[in-house]
Amino acid sequence: MNILKKSLSLLLILCMTAVLIPLAGLTASADEGETNPRIYIDGQKIQTDVDPYIVNDRTLVPVALIVNHLGGTSEWDGATQSVTLRYGNTIIRMQIGSVNVTVNGQAKVLDVAPTLKVVKTGGDGARTMVPLRFVGETFGFQVGWDGDSTTVYVETGTSVDDSATTIRSVYLFPHQIYADQLYTYITVNADQSLRDAMILQHSLTGPYRYYIDFDHTVFLGSILEEQTQDVSTSWVTGVRVGNLSDGTARLVVDLAAAQEPKVSFSDTGKEMTLSFLENRTPEPVTPPSVPTPSGQQIWTAGASDSVTVTGTTKYDTVENYVPYSDGRLVVCIDPGHGMTTGGKRSFDGTLREWEFNRSVAYKLKGILESNGIECIMTVAWEDQTDPPLADRVAVANGNDAVDLFVSIHANAYGSSWNTANGWEVYAYQKGGVSELAAKYVEASKNALITEIRDRGFRTSDFYVIKNTEMPAILIEHGFYTNVSEVEYLKSDAFRDRLAQSDAQGILNFFSIFR
Repeated sequence: MNILKKSLSLLLILCMTAVLIPLAGLTASADEGETNPRIYIDGQKIQTDVDPYIVNDRTLVPVALIVNHLGGTSEWDGATQSVTLRYGNTIIRMQIGSVNVTVNGQAKVLDVAPTLKVVKTGGDGARTMVPLRFVGETFGFQVGWDGDSTTVYVETGTSVDDSATTIRSVYLFPHQIYADQLYTYITVNADQSLRDAMILQHSLTGPYRYYIDFDHTVFLGSILEEQTQDVSTSWVTGVRVGNLSDGTARLVVDLAAAQEPKVSFSDTGKEMTLSFLENRTPEPVTPPSVPTPSGQQIWTAGASDSVTVTGTTKYDTVENYVPYSDGRLVVCIDPGHGMTTGGKRSFDGTLREWEFNRSVAYKLKGILESNGIECIMTVAWEDQTDPPLADRVAVANGNDAVDLFVSIHANAYGSSWNTANGWEVYAYQKGGVSELAAKYVEASKNALITEIRDRGFRTSDFYVIKNTEMPAILIEHGFYTNVSEVEYLKSDAFRDRLAQSDAQGILNFFSIFR
């Protein structure tokens, strides 16, 4: 068997950040009668939920294949229809429909432009298709083609170790009934005894997780999920596998609280099952009180802030904006990203942005509701997916009562820990009501948050604030790529304060229209 040797420490990071793939979306095609090209990486046939295909003698593959098997990471930007691929110090940026790309900032021209392709029957959504040869060779791999069998071969520079145990697949099965109780099962399948290979079990906090180490073992398989994980009843929020540099494989289970599973093995020991009892009930959000800053100067709107801008009238002057006209205030809160979003986590893996966004957004909801403001969420608390940006906007635009749209995020910069820091508040453009809302939130943050610096009010054409039909802002609460700031962002008490400052700014903003 082939074991990836091209930076096993990097492979650990990549495997740890791989998203869970819905089992229903995967279909394997038979070896005989295939018309689409087949992909082999280091001798292992790769199967995806979108068939590779050939355009102008170039094989296009789904970008997830690059992430999971070539050892890179990918980031999709729906607003610009672009994808960023990273491997080590190499960064490739591509845009759907364009042959113009950059490699570490230098312009390159492709033979075939990246495109989107809908997944096979039974799947969901579309996948970004990229030319395999260009990406593989840019990352330093050998890419070969066998025209007779329509097969692409990728060699990553591997060596052979036939004695190691190989983990071939990991399955996540939530909501399984046994003895009248619900369990989440995680099954691990290998070619040799996992019972003999297991050397360590351990539970950790901050965040909660449980892991098992297997000696002289390599993970070369895939992580599959039977159905969407529902964390309203299951304590399990995800599962990851990675290869450590000492020849050890590590299985990590992400948890919502401290939990210990029952571990069992098949007769041969080649299949291991972790059984987590599902006894979780949704935890109510207890909103903290909104503090009133004392001795602090709060920014207030002046005459120069009533600037007419081009666009929807709700982005126009203060005089055109009458949020109290229907007798109520409604805020649409957007917790950015989801568990299935690629990347979007601190470099040590201790913070995932979607979880931070979800936490602060629902804290904000509780505070606003305690102050008489109705809140609509673009993503339900129990929904761990990443709804498309257009769907998030549709939630807001589909309700005429919404007076303000607020998107909650944390920031990132670079491909390693760095000093980029601070929070910032965005509107689509200067002038009008959106800028007023952003500046009130900025002023409140200045009054209540001193640990993280103010990067100020900014404008951007982020999809969710550009396409909403009401005033809209996006808040970046700090950088999870900064060693110091990520510790603040992980703190539940600090998240309370961030939500308090956001809420205070929104309340101050609405108060000028009474």
